[in-house]
Amino acid sequence: MTNDKKELKIPRLTPGKQTFLELLILIVSGLGMQLAYPPVSIDFFAWISVIPLLWVTLNKNVKRAFFYGLLWGYMWHLPGTFFLREINVCIPFVFAVVLGLFNALFAMAIPWLGRNLLYPDAIRKGDFDERLKFYKFPITGEFLMIFSLAGLWVVLEWIRSWIFTGFPWNLLGTSQWQNWSLIQLCEYTGVYGISFVVILINLAGFFCLRGLRFSLPEGKYRRPYPLLACLVLLIVLVSVGKDLADRALKREIRAFAVGVVQPHLSQRRAGSGSQALEALTACNQQTENLIETELRDRERPAPAIESDDGKEILTPAEMEAQKYRYPLRLIVWPESAVPRSYYSYADFERYQAAHPGKRLNVPFEAGYRKAVRALLKKYPEAKLMLGTLTADASGSLYNSALLLKHSEPDLKKYDYDTDDIYSKVHLVPFGEFVPLAKHFPVLDKWVGLGRSLEPGKMFRPLSVGNDTKAGVLICYEDVFAYAARALARNKADFLLVITNDAWYPKSSEPEQHYINSIFRTIETRMPMVRAGNSNYSVLVDSTGRLTDCVFKHYDNSGDALFDPARKGSGNAKFIVPVPVKQEMTFYTLFGDVFVLFCGLLMVAGFSVAGYKAYRFANGLHDPLTAERGRIRAEFLASEGKK
Repeated sequence: MTNDKKELKIPRLTPGKQTFLELLILIVSGLGMQLAYPPVSIDFFAWISVIPLLWVTLNKNVKRAFFYGLLWGYMWHLPGTFFLREINVCIPFVFAVVLGLFNALFAMAIPWLGRNLLYPDAIRKGDFDERLKFYKFPITGEFLMIFSLAGLWVVLEWIRSWIFTGFPWNLLGTSQWQNWSLIQLCEYTGVYGISFVVILINLAGFFCLRGLRFSLPEGKYRRPYPLLACLVLLIVLVSVGKDLADRALKREIRAFAVGVVQPHLSQRRAGSGSQALEALTACNQQTENLIETELRDRERPAPAIESDDGKEILTPAEMEAQKYRYPLRLIVWPESAVPRSYYSYADFERYQAAHPGKRLNVPFEAGYRKAVRALLKKYPEAKLMLGTLTADASGSLYNSALLLKHSEPDLKKYDYDTDDIYSKVHLVPFGEFVPLAKHFPVLDKWVGLGRSLEPGKMFRPLSVGNDTKAGVLICYEDVFAYAARALARNKADFLLVITNDAWYPKSSEPEQHYINSIFRTIETRMPMVRAGNSNYSVLVDSTGRLTDCVFKHYDNSGDALFDPARKGSGNAKFIVPVPVKQEMTFYTLFGDVFVLFCGLLMVAGFSVAGYKAYRFANGLHDPLTAERGRIRAEFLASEGKK
């Protein structure tokens, strides 16, 4: 420092106190990240919570950075997966470590990239105080580090979405589920594009704050060009997002009426006979109410709504106001609402024949099919979909969505009322199957649930009526973008989710599940009907907006106030705005191309950093290297002449 400038004094703590303070910062900021997700859902925290991790790890060694990243990630993911305690109290504590490893890998890269992209050789050779005081990082180095780290973050999220069957739950971009304009970007990038923007602002914000912290004592503030550039990018993306949403909402649509039944039942995977009867009674009663309302509404006059050119106007608002104009075509029950196979004898006799010695407490409920068939007969215009276990001729057992229709009894066919079946493709590990159990049967005995399901063959939409196809997603298949993409590519008209979150009655898991699923509507530009047990039975349009749900009320101005989280038993008729012409989005057609782009950014940054690390390690940036080389060459030449 020259005499005309103030000496920057860095307060130093003892190593023990310094470490304690850093750990405290990481714990608080990691917990702060979870505040961006349900039940708190303050998305602002996602834009700033990575900054402390960067600040603490920049000047650490790689091993320390890995540990710090693991701790930060653990504190983020533990509250987010704490609902798993309702299955087993140990699961969230172990699972948070696994998820934290991805953040640890991200943190490892911070000090290595920082040393090689930000610090001149002279500073790198100095002591720790010199590196800590130095803040005049090259602008190109800052941009390289920001974009390569952002690319690394997205690549790690993408790996997390498929490795070991995948867990793309509460990705960074999901925190912005309420930022309606920004998330429209998913039409092109998937949820990873939102993650990229959020981590980009965190990284640029870090360099801005660090420059402010160290430049102010000198009386000169260095302009934060990376942050300004990233903010301009954010503004542009929000503006473009509004245009994308407007374009999606202006598409020509037609109405398809779906009735959703929402029971309020505790979890009963293999419940007793009385519990099965209770579940059947609850679903049957709500369906009866739905059908009676539909039959009563038929008697209401249905005036035509026409525009100047004589064509019917089909806006979502008008369809909502005059639901009775659109006959009910499909009734949906949640996943495994009744804990019995609809075709109990036929299915389970096959399963037990293929698995001798395995006993299943699944006696046939004779009244199950009788009650359902009575409903179909009462209102034959609509098909009925329910979640149940099915089995094929080989005895393989599936978690299926069974589509039923009214048919005349055929004593030669036990399944005469079956119209179609979709079997779940992406199964829950340890919940529906035990990984590697076929090779190590002892695993099934240790951690299995007494059954092992097989995955369905493909994501095949079901024809639900009026030339309309529903892309069915069972349980948590709706958090996997590839599943919705496959259904869209196979010509589905809308997404239909049947799920049962009764495993988690005392946590925010149902809301977390819901916010993760709405991104599928934007990625594919298809509306979504969601039928859940207890809550979150909703209709979401193709821009990710909640447009209807089972429980709602109206304010004084007549606007609907939705209450999707309210637990209870009920039913609702949803008018699904199905696009007349389904145009596949960029993301549907090309998938995770944006992740490839992020991978290229990551490779570019790491390549530059690796090249500089190599030159530094070999002294190629040392100004005396060239002179020493010249002297050596002259010496060797003179020796050669002799």
